Amino acid sequence: MRGIVHPSRSEGHKLACLSLYRNLLRQALRLHDETTSEYLKSLVQNRFRLDRRINSPSAICHALEQVREVHKIVKDAADGCLENQLRLVDALSRVAIHAQEQDTLRSHQANLRSPTRTSKLAKIAHHENHRSKEWAAKIPKSIPILQRPVPKEQLPNPDRPRRVPVVMSSQGFPFLRYKSGSQSLELGRIMRDQYERDFRRWTTVQNLQHELDHARLEDSWDKDLEKHAGHYNNDDVRWTEAITFADAELRGVLRQAARRRDDIAMRMWHIKEEETQLAAKEKEERRVQRRLEREQQSRSTLVAAGNETTAGIARKGQANHDSSAGSEPTIDADTK
Repeated sequence: MRGIVHPSRSEGHKLACLSLYRNLLRQALRLHDETTSEYLKSLVQNRFRLDRRINSPSAICHALEQVREVHKIVKDAADGCLENQLRLVDALSRVAIHAQEQDTLRSHQANLRSPTRTSKLAKIAHHENHRSKEWAAKIPKSIPILQRPVPKEQLPNPDRPRRVPVVMSSQGFPFLRYKSGSQSLELGRIMRDQYERDFRRWTTVQNLQHELDHARLEDSWDKDLEKHAGHYNNDDVRWTEAITFADAELRGVLRQAARRRDDIAMRMWHIKEEETQLAAKEKEERRVQRRLEREQQSRSTLVAAGNETTAGIARKGQANHDSSAGSEPTIDADTK
């Protein structure tokens, strides 16, 4: 089996790289142009810093060949070779142009990613506010989902009709949705954490299945040592038993989490049914209340109209009485 290359742990590789690094810097300082010398020095330092984490053998060999070639060109240019001086200046100019193009591309991509619209800036500010403790302190204490439904008097807005939730599921995780519109940041964070937790558990289960083959080989090796060399393993648990036990325990945790999600989904479904019944009952109560109010209003209108008619008749009778009293004949003294 081929071993993994760790250049940082190889003393020979370290010495070779340090030798090339120091020789390159030494030859760069020998150049007559101070600007070219400083630029080449910074370029060598940056390139060695970027390539120090390479672990691929082919990539290491290719990088070392390139460094040796550059070292030969720089050494000849420092010795006065005009051809290599021109090659070095041309290579450095191409590197500078490429770096400038990369900077322009990165700035352009950053401008594309950066928000420029007012609506997008407002959305980002809203998300930042949601992460702050001050925003959480402003939110009133809400009713836990699994403690619903509650009486109408305990609702945040008792005068409004009761909202009927919708049972939804995202990636196997159930939840109740009372409001329409965009998903809240808190709900998205909770669902993402649960999904990542289950993903890590399933990844561990798959890794245990791969490790089971190695465990069988270890058990076979222990049996061979016990049989031929007389070496006895004092451990009570075999390798395969430990892997199988861990796999069974982890799968039990996953099954328990799945059953818990099913129970929560069933409870949410019952909450949705109870909310629907309460909403229909309250709607009927509002309809009856409106009908009683209309009947009360119509009776009040009829009573008011009757009172007005009676008052009109009374006023008319009083007027007739007054007119008859004013037209009564008078008796003169002579007549008497």
